Amino acid sequence: MLRSILFPLDATEASDYAGETAIQLSKKFDEKGTPIHLSALGVVDRPGIERPEPTPMGAGGFKEKRDHTLLADAREKISNSLKNYEARCKKARVECEFLQREGDPEEQITDAALIHDAIVVGKETNFHFETSESTGETVGNLIRNHPRPTLLTPTKAPAGGNTLIAYDASIACSHSLHFWLLLGLPLIGGEVHIVSVDKDHERATGLCEEARSFLATHDVQAKVHPVESSDVVSSLLEVAGKVAAGTMVMGAYGTSGLKAAFFGSSTKKLIEASPYTLFIS
Repeated sequence: MLRSILFPLDATEASDYAGETAIQLSKKFDEKGTPIHLSALGVVDRPGIERPEPTPMGAGGFKEKRDHTLLADAREKISNSLKNYEARCKKARVECEFLQREGDPEEQITDAALIHDAIVVGKETNFHFETSESTGETVGNLIRNHPRPTLLTPTKAPAGGNTLIAYDASIACSHSLHFWLLLGLPLIGGEVHIVSVDKDHERATGLCEEARSFLATHDVQAKVHPVESSDVVSSLLEVAGKVAAGTMVMGAYGTSGLKAAFFGSSTKKLIEASPYTLFIS
């Protein structure tokens, strides 16, 4: 059962909704009689700010002053983000621990995740905001290295509230499905749907039935949606829209892996544009 959540934050819109997701998860589990330990983590990317750069002769002093200014600015932004989130938690009557650290964001998040059950993070979160406008770099590494099951949230609340499980009988997919069950997430996710995509419709149907039978042993009832197609990502998103999904549960889907597809070229933009929370383990 889910007992602790780590929420790495910054000042982006994506992080704002991720924070709301963490609050709502905590409230729903509290209502079920399972108190949640929620931790909000703000990281100042000091190594990124202070990393050595080629500088003209005599310009070292300028870089030192610039680094000092950037560090002060980053500390203030993270501190304000934590204070704002503290106010939101108090308003929602959710207890939360607030952590401010300095170091490599990925390392700091990974270390903190060791004593938490799951991570909730916005997929467009930028933990290197002082030195880069690129979003998703650290988030991408977290998904690939998966220190803990991760709820990857969009920038705003999905239109639906049901759960769609993408199942292909792979070890990675089974891993995510098991963690979703063991953390007790079926208790709060609305209707449960299963989708399997394969070029062979009979195989897709068999995969759906396999997953449905497994869920039934955990007293979770699910509707199945076998899809005959070679376009996995488009098929998943199409079914997600039809069943009013709010969350998609997935591992590395298919031979190429959905994690690989998530950060690949053509499908990266498609997944990033999807309005669903992704549960990945």
